Amino acid sequence: MEQANNFRRKIKLAYEQAPWRIETRVGVMLLLVVIIGAALAAFYTDISARTIALGRKIQMMQVSIWSTYTLKYVPDPEEIVPMEELTIEITALRLELAKLNTRALVQQKLDSSGYQVLEGENVIYLPVSGYIPPETAQIGSFSAPETPKAKQLTPYRDSLMDAFQSGWNSLSDMVQRGILP
Repeated sequence: MEQANNFRRKIKLAYEQAPWRIETRVGVMLLLVVIIGAALAAFYTDISARTIALGRKIQMMQVSIWSTYTLKYVPDPEEIVPMEELTIEITALRLELAKLNTRALVQQKLDSSGYQVLEGENVIYLPVSGYIPPETAQIGSFSAPETPKAKQLTPYRDSLMDAFQSGWNSLSDMVQRGILP
């Protein structure tokens, strides 16, 4: 009976200590997850910072190269506009230029300025002394180019032994003539 009571005390003691062990285990696991997450975040941040720094350095070098060749001066770092902003601005200006050069708008500007489209007899050509007009190309009728006829291949009738014999004869002939040592 004593043994049974002793066993019950041990189980009761283990049960009383079990919540503490479970909480500790859960706490350690959460702490481990937080530490691993922080390490990954630090690693990612470090790589991102290095990438951004190298990208910025490349941009500065490109601006420096371009300004050296085209503008002949090295700008202050505060004056440098990022390439993305310049690309966006250039694209916007090209779009505006395309809008201004549409056929309808150009025709409207020509009409408002008093210009007319000249055709046929209304066109006046001015003679220029010393001007030699380019020769016009003579375009003939289209005909498909002649393709050369393919040579007829004779079927290969030698056996493998005949090919080796022919090669051996050629080789021995070269040796006899002194072409090969």
